[in-house]
Amino acid sequence: MALRDIVEYNTWSSMKQRCLNPNNPHYKYYGGRGIKICDRWLNSFENFFTDMGKRPKGKYSIDRIDNYGNYEPENCRWVKTELQALNKSNVFPNNEIYRSIVLQVKKFESRKPYSAKLDNN
Repeated sequence: MALRDIVEYNTWSSMKQRCLNPNNPHYKYYGGRGIKICDRWLNSFENFFTDMGKRPKGKYSIDRIDNYGNYEPENCRWVKTELQALNKSNVFPNNEIYRSIVLQVKKFESRKPYSAKLDNN
C-alpha cells in the first residue's frame, strides 16, 4: 500500500499544504494566518501518526482545539466533522465569546467517560 492511500497520511500532507504552500487555496486560512506545524510533525509522518493515532472510523477529521493555535500534539485531535466545522475562524471571526464557548464544549466532549458502581447495601 502506498502512503498516499493511507487516510492519516493524506491528512498530514493536506495539513502541510494548507500551512506551507501559498499557492494552496486554503493557505490564507492557515499559513496566511500564522498557523504553524510543530517541528516534531513537520517532516515526519511517522511522528504525526504516533501522536495522533489512527483516525476513527466514520466522518472524522483533524481538529485544532484552539483554532488560533498551531498543529501540535497538545492542540490536535480527531473529531467528528460536525464539531470540527464549528471551530472555524470564519464562523464568527475574532469573536472571543464564541471562541471561549467552543473551547469549553471541546474540553467537555474530550473528557473520558466515567462509570460508578452502586452499592445496594
